[in-house]
Amino acid sequence: MTVSKDILVYIVEPVLAYLDPEIPNDRRAAALLMGTAASESNMGQFIDQTVPGPAYGPWQMERATWNTNQVRLRRKEPLREKVDNLSVSAEFPASDVEEMRGNWYYACAMARVHYYYSSFTFPTDMSVSKLAAIWKAHYNTFAGKGTINGFINLWHSHGLATLFPEVPNG
Repeated sequence: MTVSKDILVYIVEPVLAYLDPEIPNDRRAAALLMGTAASESNMGQFIDQTVPGPAYGPWQMERATWNTNQVRLRRKEPLREKVDNLSVSAEFPASDVEEMRGNWYYACAMARVHYYYSSFTFPTDMSVSKLAAIWKAHYNTFAGKGTINGFINLWHSHGLATLFPEVPNG
């Protein structure tokens, strides 16, 4: 298996199944999360951004974003409980945003929560460029250094087109 397939099969798909029905399980969300991990951390190669960060884990979530998502989760108790269950115990020193460095289930769930509360709907005619545009607008943001072309290039270099044949180029 490739690293990308391992992350999809052993992290992303189980987390999305676990969060359902509070967040509906959607193959397009899996594709978006995989593209995000490719773009943000080179599929987990960088788990702690130091310049200009910090951002944490394969989805490179910053503390301010994590804090916002924590507030959002307080309003949806069953979802908050599920996400909290993915976190390690409160006695563990990194049981906050920094936990996303090593707990990829939790990091994936927090990235999905972030996208879930963002104001977009998946287009029915999904494409890599549309996934990249969603990532840029709602995750990396226009202030971030990532680019749509960079997302598309990393999508292909990490073999995501093979894992998501239903997502065409374009």
